[in-house]
Parts: sequence; structure tokens; C-alpha cells
Amino acid sequence: MRAVVRIVSWFYAIAIYGFIFLPVVVLVLFSLQAT
Repeated sequence: MRAVVRIVSWFYAIAIYGFIFLPVVVLVLFSLQAT
């Protein structure tokens, strides 16, 4: 059952990092597209 906990923790960390970096990536792509 430890594998399940590890997978859940990895998924939670990836979700948090994605939620933080997604607006940054969108802003960068938007600024690159504007040029």
C-alpha cells in the first residue's frame, strides 16, 4: 500500500506545481505570440 501513497503524493505535488506554473507558461507563450 506504500506504492499507492507514493503515487498519490507524486500526483498531488505535480498538480500543485502545474497549478503554479501553468499561468506562467501561458503568460510566456502569450508574450512570445504578441511579438
